[in-house]
Amino acid sequence: MLEGGKKWIDLYQQILREKQTKEGYVFSLFEANMLQMENRFEEAFTAALATAYDDPSSVCCFMCVMSMKSSNMEYVKWILEDFTSRSTKINDTCCSFLAQVLNNKVSSDIKTLLQNVMFEHEIAKDITLLLLGIGNRDILSRIKNQTTDIPDELIPFAAIALSKNNEKEYAFEILNARVDNGINDFRRYTFLKILSENPLHYRELYKILKDNRAAREINDFDLLTKEYELANRLLDYDNAFQVISILYEQYPDNESVFVNYTLSLQHVKSPLLDVQKDKVFGFTYSNDTSVRLIYQAYASAGSIEFAIEFLYQQTISRNTEFLRNFYQIEATQGFIKQISHIECDVVSDGCCVDFIKNGEKTRAIINHDNEFSHFLGFKKGSEFSIKQDDGFDTYIIEHVWNKYFALSSEIFKGDYVIWWQFCLSTYSDRHGTSMGKSYKRVREN
Repeated sequence: MLEGGKKWIDLYQQILREKQTKEGYVFSLFEANMLQMENRFEEAFTAALATAYDDPSSVCCFMCVMSMKSSNMEYVKWILEDFTSRSTKINDTCCSFLAQVLNNKVSSDIKTLLQNVMFEHEIAKDITLLLLGIGNRDILSRIKNQTTDIPDELIPFAAIALSKNNEKEYAFEILNARVDNGINDFRRYTFLKILSENPLHYRELYKILKDNRAAREINDFDLLTKEYELANRLLDYDNAFQVISILYEQYPDNESVFVNYTLSLQHVKSPLLDVQKDKVFGFTYSNDTSVRLIYQAYASAGSIEFAIEFLYQQTISRNTEFLRNFYQIEATQGFIKQISHIECDVVSDGCCVDFIKNGEKTRAIINHDNEFSHFLGFKKGSEFSIKQDDGFDTYIIEHVWNKYFALSSEIFKGDYVIWWQFCLSTYSDRHGTSMGKSYKRVREN
């Protein structure tokens, strides 16, 4: 800012045009660029019009940049109409700017204009049309057969267009021949994106991602996520932890990042897994899979008491069929089998009690607000009587199970058929289909 609140652009606009050189269009472009940087797009458009005949390519690039910044495709539409009316050809540099701003959601009139406007090189037009999904098999074949003729600035866009049309290997080949992995530019960024979509080159992709990230040259969420996935796939848990730590520092509230960071803590046996416990309980999970993975991380690390308490609370609060069934399986055959079958000495809130009432054996979950609240505080083996209107009910407490067993018992009693079907499907996922087939034969007999 200058004195009196004036901006540089305000001062610049006071310059008389007649005092500019014969290359005055350069000043007009400079003025237009300053205006668009201030988000004064209509003024910038007017200033750029003054240079349309002197330097159409620069104006084309400028209109593309302004379209991206303002999210207004009318500027691109205008340049295409202007080029068509004056039979001006789009050069490769201008085409690269068009490729950046255009996508599959552009209006039909812009697609029509692109088909009618002239390009200096037909291969550039083919790439642009294919990028927008309005090409055909002939265009695709021409690009594949003329890869050596593609200008350098259009190489990444040709690769993107080929990849979109399921020609990922061609996309890889044309980029691989011309990319410099030592230079952090759009071409290398596109190459890494193409590699990440091509399962045939995952080891090569992993090496590039690892080397470049180690050099602090990659800070892209998608590429870091891909490196993390590949590191786990290749059992490189130490590097996976380094990558997910970077993501967690930037996106601590992202559920996927949070869960995977916790899993990595378990993989590398980090003492930070214990530090993470408060955050694990305080995090809000949007799906049951996240809950299951967090539980398994702590259970696998041997933090059984924490794991079962976490799963217990999540199962009660979320109360979904998946979690209830998963809890039941874990309580009967998983990590928490032993701790979920521990007998207690004293009846407390949430316990499951086996008792004899007036000579008949029964089982109930004890809560402070249900009909069995009078059991609270009694010890295992206690005998007592409760006065009723028609006499006394006598009770003998045989077994007192902890709250984890109580939840398992409640699930088993209420959803037995669903639980058994869930067991079959889970067992089949882990061990094949033999259990399911055997169960089917038993049911049929």
